[in-house]
Amino acid sequence: MTIMNFMHSIKQGLWILLMLLAVVSDSFSQSGDWKQYEDFVERKALTFDRAGRLWAINTDLNGHTPGIARFDGQTWRSYGVADGLLNDTLCSATIDRYGKIWVAGNKVVAYYDSSADRWTSIPVQDSLAAVRDYLDIVCDSSGNIWVAS
Repeated sequence: MTIMNFMHSIKQGLWILLMLLAVVSDSFSQSGDWKQYEDFVERKALTFDRAGRLWAINTDLNGHTPGIARFDGQTWRSYGVADGLLNDTLCSATIDRYGKIWVAGNKVVAYYDSSADRWTSIPVQDSLAAVRDYLDIVCDSSGNIWVAS
């Protein structure tokens, strides 16, 4: 094999690789129209429940109500202190293996009771009373809830 034949083989190999990458990347790209919902509330910490509803932490900016909101595909429903949260300044949300939504935030860890459409806040242990913020919450594969402060 001469150097020219070798270079030609490399060119063909690169061309085939580029074509494959183009096909693969196109198959993973998102198609369809994007829809923007403008209610002007800043949200973070997104998670989906088993019914396909989107849950998001509302931030306390521009005079908007903090807490957590649920989006059913049409409208947002916000939850706060009046709905069972001890505090509505939240940082994180997760879903456990049973489909229960959990939140963590300023001196609060709570879960959503879908049958009552209310939140149940977990009392903070005396040894943790000095902890101000629970910054993150996750559920492991065994069903344990982990909270970072």
